[in-house]
Amino acid sequence: MRNWLIARLLLSLSEESVGELVLLENKTLLEKQKRVFNCNKLKYAFQNLCKEPGRFLENLPSTSVIICFHNEAWSVLLRTVHSVLDRSPPHLIEEVILVDDFSDMEHTKQQLEEYWTNEPKVKIIRAGKREGLIRARLLGAAHAKGQVLTYLDSHCECTTGWLEPLLDRIARDPTTVVCPVIDVIDDTTLEYHYHDSGGVNVGGFDWNLQFNWHSVPEHEKKRHKNPAEAVWSPTMAGGLFSIDKARASEEPFKKQYFLDIL
Repeated sequence: MRNWLIARLLLSLSEESVGELVLLENKTLLEKQKRVFNCNKLKYAFQNLCKEPGRFLENLPSTSVIICFHNEAWSVLLRTVHSVLDRSPPHLIEEVILVDDFSDMEHTKQQLEEYWTNEPKVKIIRAGKREGLIRARLLGAAHAKGQVLTYLDSHCECTTGWLEPLLDRIARDPTTVVCPVIDVIDDTTLEYHYHDSGGVNVGGFDWNLQFNWHSVPEHEKKRHKNPAEAVWSPTMAGGLFSIDKARASEEPFKKQYFLDIL
């Protein structure tokens, strides 16, 4: 089998197109990465409420951002990490932990190590066997030094101002598990689709116990003066969230949220 890598590459806005599917030989990948790994010039997504002076606490806790992956596409993984580093206040990012869940593609090995050599905040942890998402997350948590654990998928992109609201909620109440608003990145063009706070939903289940999204209940809406305020949700999608590290380390919490299925 020829040594090819299929990767979705985001081109800078100086290019003719926003994104395209490119077939690259590994030997040309390093030469082209400087051109293709520019993150989207995303819209400043703060609502007016979030811009108000004193909206967030001044002394927010630091966070360890944990990103688990298995054979993730090169450009997509780097795009995720770069967006975290570039669009977060540096003092709030304790580290970015990449948990390799036993990948076997060449670009996830030495090439990945070399790429992040000069970035001290990026750490790569490798599982000795395929663990699955939940055990990989626990592996990352075991190496985390931040006061808060923030879990992200390996194929997402953070906007400016994404982190402060999450940490603020936990700083005010460490028992809170906080999920961000999840916008959509088009899987064909990689175009970013922004939605304001008026489109926020809460998680739930149907009678077949399938997770789905529901409109915010009226009794919850009545508690709010602004649609950008945090909304209580009975459940969450589970892909992206922040949690107080001390809370996540408690054994009852581990059994409830990180149940090890044998």
